[in-house]
Amino acid sequence: MTIRLVSLLLSFSILLAPSVSRSGGFELLSRSLFQGTPREALIAGGNIVLASGGALAVLGDPSDPGAFTFVPLDGQPYDIETKGTVVYAAAWEKGIVTVDLADPAKPVVYNSFSMPRITHLCACGDLLVAADIGKGVVTFDLSDPLNPAPTPFEGIKVRPLSLLADDGTVVIVESGGAAVYSAGEGGALDLRSRIEAKAGKGRSYLHRKILYIPAGGSFERFDISDPGSPLKLDPLPIAGAAALAFNEDRGLALTGGGKIIPFDMQGGGGGRRAADAGGGSNRSSRGPAVSGNPLRADYGRVAAGERPSPKRNIVDKLTGRDKSGFFPGSSIAISEGLLVCVDEKEGFWIYDLRAGDASCTGKVAAKGYAIDLVAEDGYVYLANGADGLRVGKAGETGSIEWIGHLQTSMARDVALEGDVLYLADGNDGLKTVDIKDPANPRLLGRSASPFFLSAVVAEGDRAFVAGGLGGTEIVDCSDPAKPRLVWREKFSEVRGIFADREYFYFADGFKGFRIYAHGGTAPRLVSSTRTPGWNCDVFAGGGLLYLAIGGDGLAVADIGDRSKPVMLGSVSVGSIAREIHVEGRTVFVASQTNGINAIDVSDPGNPAIAANHPSVDDGRGVFADGRFVYLASGSGGLYIFRYNVK
Repeated sequence: MTIRLVSLLLSFSILLAPSVSRSGGFELLSRSLFQGTPREALIAGGNIVLASGGALAVLGDPSDPGAFTFVPLDGQPYDIETKGTVVYAAAWEKGIVTVDLADPAKPVVYNSFSMPRITHLCACGDLLVAADIGKGVVTFDLSDPLNPAPTPFEGIKVRPLSLLADDGTVVIVESGGAAVYSAGEGGALDLRSRIEAKAGKGRSYLHRKILYIPAGGSFERFDISDPGSPLKLDPLPIAGAAALAFNEDRGLALTGGGKIIPFDMQGGGGGRRAADAGGGSNRSSRGPAVSGNPLRADYGRVAAGERPSPKRNIVDKLTGRDKSGFFPGSSIAISEGLLVCVDEKEGFWIYDLRAGDASCTGKVAAKGYAIDLVAEDGYVYLANGADGLRVGKAGETGSIEWIGHLQTSMARDVALEGDVLYLADGNDGLKTVDIKDPANPRLLGRSASPFFLSAVVAEGDRAFVAGGLGGTEIVDCSDPAKPRLVWREKFSEVRGIFADREYFYFADGFKGFRIYAHGGTAPRLVSSTRTPGWNCDVFAGGGLLYLAIGGDGLAVADIGDRSKPVMLGSVSVGSIAREIHVEGRTVFVASQTNGINAIDVSDPGNPAIAANHPSVDDGRGVFADGRFVYLASGSGGLYIFRYNVK
């Protein structure tokens, strides 16, 4: 959190205001940032659809991966499926979300059906099949693709590892094998057969009635062209195959070592018919053969177990990573001459295979995690985890344009003092950043620390830093290029810190909160107060101290006499209270699973919740600047609200 004089002055009005509980409401103005853990990619109708964090990204031009359309969802998309120009997302904590991409530049989002614990879905003709941890596997009628309607089918009580569909056949894969169903009347799924197989970690695949189940470092294959009598085929002869993708009658295998190996899908239904015609008892057909490019003859073959050659290995052409020679990522998607690698560490790599020579057109980054922020003079400075520092310009309507970026180690918190930004950068210490030109932040200096720095505030030319399980530091930044450690002390668990001209306050985990005077040669302990719960943030103003005390919510203490704080009142926020920011008689609280809360503290002894707005993922950081209220929500990105008092 960061000090703002206007907030401190407004908070003095708490003591003068009548103790009348007020109500209010959050008006969501914008959401931004496509980030979090990359989950899924598909290519449909010339558009690349990517799922990550709490959103989709729709990319119409593979040559310009940065020009994607951001589609916010109210849940994390664990799985996505397409039918024509309609995309269905299995959004955890929300349900089935329908997105109309008839105009890819202007997607229309429908929250179609509530299934808070949804994990998988697949489309089977005019049937959408979905798996929910509570409901099991259920079906929806897609006669109107934009409005999936529940069918009378009672469902199947099962928790799939994979849920697959192909031409009227639905396959539910579990750890012990797979069950094969045919789509029946009224949305029913009629069981046709069961396949015994020990499914390993990873996704199963179904393409042209060939089922691929991960097992033993590759994939077992089954021909289910006759759903009632599956035929076991030879395993995929590619050692280490971890993920597959298909284009017509050819496939690609991505190995755990990062190779991409094309293969022909020989055997399949034709192999089954040949075995039956011969009348023999051997029910195993010929397996797929490793082959050339599924799209172009010059794609480049890398045989199983072969050490890739820079001249033959397509990876070098695509990524330019001559040192590693491997594809990034853990899964792939291919269609219409486009290839997407889903890289859990970086985002989505886009490759164009249509121009005669395969080329990497770039990536859609998705590694950020919005943790904390500060806003001033229309600019927003966001500590975005492994993505570093992001700088945005907030418009009058609450929209935001991201204009600047500085890559750092693990950006956790930011504070401002004039033209200098202080950044708590996890294991990489405290950093000072020149923001005279917000669009071009420039690193000035660094103060190393043995602590994992998680929060910072600024007062004058000093930075007060929270060091997590380590403790607390004070750093002299009078010369921003050469920050100098002034004081360091170990404590229990310091997550949140606050400072004014005379004192600094910090939350000390389960040991409560501490107040120090920071004038003189060394800080002096003024008081240490135990409170219920896990203390993880503090904010002082108007003779009061506000405390985020984990699962116990928000607490208020009278610190008119800082040597003897007096606890006044508290209120639960229904989740872990992580961070707070005070504006006037309202305390804004970011909570772990409950988004953002507004708490009326007109009566400090009886704080009351005035409003709440849920968010995707973890509510981590909150800030208010008089215009807007901002919430950093992990993989859900940045939310900008207008808070209206009723």
